[in-house]
Amino acid sequence: AKDEAYIHWKGYDRRLDSWVSWDNVKKFSLENLTKGYDPADIDSDGHGDVDKFYIKQHQANTKFRTISFVRLGQYEISTWYFSPYPREVQNIKTLLLCEFCLSFFKHEVEYERHASRCVARHPPGNEIYRNETNSVWEVDGGICKIYCENLCFLSKLFLDHKTLKHCVSLFMFYILTDICEDGFRIVGYFSKEKYSRNNLSCILVLPHCQRRGFGKFLISFSYALTLMQEIRGTPERPLSDLGRVSYYNFWKQCILHVLKDESEFTINELANELAAMFTYQRSLQELVDNRTISWIFVGGKGGVGKTTTSCSLAVKLAKNRESVLLVSTDPAHNVSDAFGQKFSNKPELVKGFANLYAMETDPNQYRDAGFSLENEGGKGFASMLPELISAFPGIDEAVSFGKLMNFIRSLSFTTIVFDTAPTGHTLRLLSFPSLLEKAFQSLGGGELSSAFEMFSSLTGAKGSEGFLDELRSNTKLVVEMFSDPTKTTFVCVCIPEFLSVYETERLILELTAREIDASYIVVNRVLFPLSGVACRMQSKYLEQIDLLYKDDFHVVAMPMMNDEVRGVADLETFGDLLLVERELPILEV
Repeated sequence: AKDEAYIHWKGYDRRLDSWVSWDNVKKFSLENLTKGYDPADIDSDGHGDVDKFYIKQHQANTKFRTISFVRLGQYEISTWYFSPYPREVQNIKTLLLCEFCLSFFKHEVEYERHASRCVARHPPGNEIYRNETNSVWEVDGGICKIYCENLCFLSKLFLDHKTLKHCVSLFMFYILTDICEDGFRIVGYFSKEKYSRNNLSCILVLPHCQRRGFGKFLISFSYALTLMQEIRGTPERPLSDLGRVSYYNFWKQCILHVLKDESEFTINELANELAAMFTYQRSLQELVDNRTISWIFVGGKGGVGKTTTSCSLAVKLAKNRESVLLVSTDPAHNVSDAFGQKFSNKPELVKGFANLYAMETDPNQYRDAGFSLENEGGKGFASMLPELISAFPGIDEAVSFGKLMNFIRSLSFTTIVFDTAPTGHTLRLLSFPSLLEKAFQSLGGGELSSAFEMFSSLTGAKGSEGFLDELRSNTKLVVEMFSDPTKTTFVCVCIPEFLSVYETERLILELTAREIDASYIVVNRVLFPLSGVACRMQSKYLEQIDLLYKDDFHVVAMPMMNDEVRGVADLETFGDLLLVERELPILEV
């Protein structure tokens, strides 16, 4: 209005800005309202892709609200600032939003029509974290552009410093949601520029979800994310008014966490303590708490305690998962010995548990089943095997492993723990999906494909073709599962000896080459404390392990046990120790 002036109090939250009558503005202040004003001075730390023309175009609009309320599910929320929604939905009292896809509507009838048809029940993208009440979804702005633009429109209603344009493809969005019976409802989010070392660009917790600790959670999650990406980052600067308040509270909480345990320290010691809060935990607690992980492989050199570790981990997981299956793929099975209970090649309930099952299986047992077909004409497929095996050595084992993985994938268990064979055998098993993919690519063209087509036309073996299609589809799913770090991870087990450390490094390199996540290393039989000549050799290899892995892995130091670990009670005790953080004991020279 022409009879009012817009007032901003420098250094204060812009939500305190207001319109006042000219009658309440002293004359000496009038000269300063426009003098020296430069649109380039406006904060633009939201999504950095805004040019001066865009800022100038909207500078007048941002001083008043054109939408008074937004209705998100059962909440009607009063807006704080202007947001550049399309012109047709501006200058209205209440904007209606779909709480799942964030589409916006001016009229009730439009919203109701959309709500009856919308199939979305969670943000697009991948779920990368879940606890009992909340989950986090990773959304690529370049893939889910419409959703991310709608999210930016919504957030601009509550962030004055944020400026945005239709260019979200350079950002990743991490959406925090409440887990409800009918879907996942947005609580807040933060964004991160894909090619920047900054760990956060913009952060918002919706007003009706504030004061529940979600802001600190999102900030902490952004640090954890950069930690997993093996970088160190900070939020984009300068911080906005609200951003400064949020981060100051978070940093103060971190400092207080150190102060409660230490009475005196130097600035450098404080910095080191705070840095340690954003490094990898030296335990498996994070793995046990991570509910998105479905497959956990435990492997390493023979005789280092793989079975004890996998069984104890399965016992701990059974405490907070709906159902857990422990699968032994080692031809020399030890799971039965660990529990003191005989298991077969089918899931059997572990005594003393209602949700923990175990089975001992050999992938080779599926070899005959892998090539047997019940469909008409399928029996003749066996005549092709010599040619197929000669072209791809190991294809018979690969097919049997594929059948085993398909069988396990079909089981309705929340989490599956694999107690694997020694390193060489395990790496061979993990290479089978890639081998099958190569075989299928060759079957799609070339001499082998021609031979297969000729064989099928002569024998009418349509069942063989169907079998291969099914195997190809299953193999693709297994490969996707293996390479998804939110669903599959590998726990490497070793002891502080040369051959074990060597094979652990070999295993990690192979897993990395196959794009299989490996974030955890369990070091068994560690002597606490180290002393005397007899422990110098162990200290040497502990130092190597620390040097190689401490910055990129959860390195868990497990003490030497006085007795053999056998039975559920011993496994529970060992499992408790897996969740305790310990520094590797290294002798000072």
